[in-house]
Amino acid sequence: MKLMTMSFLAASFFSLSTLPFIDQDQDIPQSEVPSVVLNALSSAYPNAASVEWEKVKDIYEAEFDIDTKEYTVQLSATGTILQTKQDLGDTELPEAVKSAIAANYKNYKLDDADLLEKDGRQYYQVELDGRLKDKKLVLDAAGKEQNNVSYWD
Repeated sequence: MKLMTMSFLAASFFSLSTLPFIDQDQDIPQSEVPSVVLNALSSAYPNAASVEWEKVKDIYEAEFDIDTKEYTVQLSATGTILQTKQDLGDTELPEAVKSAIAANYKNYKLDDADLLEKDGRQYYQVELDGRLKDKKLVLDAAGKEQNNVSYWD
């Protein structure tokens, strides 16, 4: 019994000690963001307020507000915008997207919606709450699911 308890404690300690390495996002101060990245963001979003920065490997992620909307932008170390998303209200989703959700996910309720821009195309990512399981989907403006586009948390 003592051996089993010690084994459990050792395994728990090892599991907990590796948790910081699972999530690689790292908050960074604006002073550590390269000027080319800062300039690219301010050129594309001159009214960005309350900008917070994270870095994952060589990707910089800026979260900010414009008026009452929340935005997130990923930029390369050279200042190229890789993808963007902005929060949407339920009423801002295209009718085709709302219809597709209503037809294909009757037992789910819309929890969150974002406009996602990637590779020059626009998508709508939605999080749906279900009784047993939630769903995260990416759809085009016509309401067709886009399985080749990753949901961006």
